[in-house]
Amino acid sequence: MQHKPRSRPDANDHVIAYRVHQLRTLGHLTPTDYVRLRSLELRIPSKVMLGPTQRRSVTAHRHRIMWELREQRRMSLHAIARVFSRDHTTVAYALNKIEMENAQ
Repeated sequence: MQHKPRSRPDANDHVIAYRVHQLRTLGHLTPTDYVRLRSLELRIPSKVMLGPTQRRSVTAHRHRIMWELREQRRMSLHAIARVFSRDHTTVAYALNKIEMENAQ
């Protein structure tokens, strides 16, 4: 009888869990802290999330986080754009895209 190999957790799981815990216990998260928290949870470096990359895997998550900031925190398009160093029309596009995905 062969044993099925167990998948090992990533060696950095405990570090990521600790950083997430630190951010969650701050009380009030700034929008930038919220992006850092979500980036940790998604295992995407916050510099990449906030940076200029146009990889689809990153932009899909970036758009979702922009939508979360708008829906949960009621931030303006301009405020979200400042967090991500983008134009407000980019944020509007991201929000419309997520709304279309949610409608399906």
